[in-house]
Amino acid sequence: MNINKTSIINYDTEKFPFKEIIKDILSCSNLSEFHRHINYKVDFADQYNDQETPHHKKFYSQFEEKLIPMYSAFMEQYLKPKFEEEIVYQGKPTFRCNIPQNRAVPYHRDSDFNHDQSERNFWLPFTDTNEHNTIYIESERGKKDFKPYILKYGEILFFDGANLEHGNKVNESDKTRMSMDFRIIVKKDFKDSSKTTLSNSTKMILGEYWK
Repeated sequence: MNINKTSIINYDTEKFPFKEIIKDILSCSNLSEFHRHINYKVDFADQYNDQETPHHKKFYSQFEEKLIPMYSAFMEQYLKPKFEEEIVYQGKPTFRCNIPQNRAVPYHRDSDFNHDQSERNFWLPFTDTNEHNTIYIESERGKKDFKPYILKYGEILFFDGANLEHGNKVNESDKTRMSMDFRIIVKKDFKDSSKTTLSNSTKMILGEYWK
């Protein structure tokens, strides 16, 4: 894979059935209709509270057991071989949930929040997406010509989230979008950092944030 090129790739959902795992964790048979099962208040998402909902907490309470083994196999068997150089990757992916009349995350660049400019992002939806609930990304740094990337389940988006502004509009559709995202960095460019993540203060070092 070209480390500097935005691209969409496909994977085998039977071999890596992420959606089925998330349905099990959240006890929801139709993830696109998840919002209909919410009986609690969800604050409008910003960069400080987007990981604080009850459904995020439920996800993270079970993902070590139910998702991480599949995620690790996916990285080792499918994604790492796509790169010509050895990579380091985020050990635990970040869960996102974009319900109607809300958003998963505001517009941002990862490098504005302690991430190295050499990092690159994968974005993997657990549901089909639409123009209202998907991710928007600018084509060049500072250009702000945001374009929606409309993916189906079984597709993954690879892009430069460290340097390109990206995020979500308010979801004006009647469908929830669920996804996970994670970062990689070419090993020769990697260095342990004293910085921590914004949401849970994980150290950005091998063995903690990185694997």
